[in-house]
Amino acid sequence: MEDNNFKFKIPKKKERLNAIGNIDKLPENSLKIVLETGENFHKPMYTQEEGDWLLYNDEEGQTFNQFLKESKNIISKERNIIYINPLQDMPQEFLDNISLYCQSFFYPMQVKLIKIVSLEELNVKKRIHYKLQYHSGQINSKMIKYIPKDAHYLISILLDDL
Repeated sequence: MEDNNFKFKIPKKKERLNAIGNIDKLPENSLKIVLETGENFHKPMYTQEEGDWLLYNDEEGQTFNQFLKESKNIISKERNIIYINPLQDMPQEFLDNISLYCQSFFYPMQVKLIKIVSLEELNVKKRIHYKLQYHSGQINSKMIKYIPKDAHYLISILLDDL
C-alpha cells in the first residue's frame, strides 16, 4: 500500500537490485545468492507513520557502490578499537552482550566498554513524541570531541528513543 501524500516513494524491485551493483563476478554459492534472494526475506516497508523521518524529508537513495566510495574509516594499527560508551545506566549483562557481539562480529578488533560521558552531561535537545526522544544529530556532533585517538569507532548507546 503506497500513500501518495508521503515524500518517500518505495523504489521498484529493479531499482533496489540496481542499487546493489554488479554481482556477476561474485562466485556462485557466495554473497551473490544472498543478494539475489534477499527480497524474498526482507520486504520493503510500504507504510509510513506520523513522525517517520522520510515522511518529512526528501532524500535520494544510496547504492552500495556509492557507500563504498564514501567509506573513509579504514582499520589501522593506530585506530583499531571499538569503544562502547553507555550514555545511561543500563544492566551490565546487556552491556556485556553488546561487547561480546562486537568482539565476535568485528574480530580481530578490540572492544572496550568505557564510560566517557553521560547523556545528561551532553545536554542535548529532547522531546516527547509519544515517548521521550533525544536529538541524535546533537549527540553525534557533541560526541566528536570524546573520540579516543586509537578508536576505529565510538559507539554511544542509550535505551531511549532517538
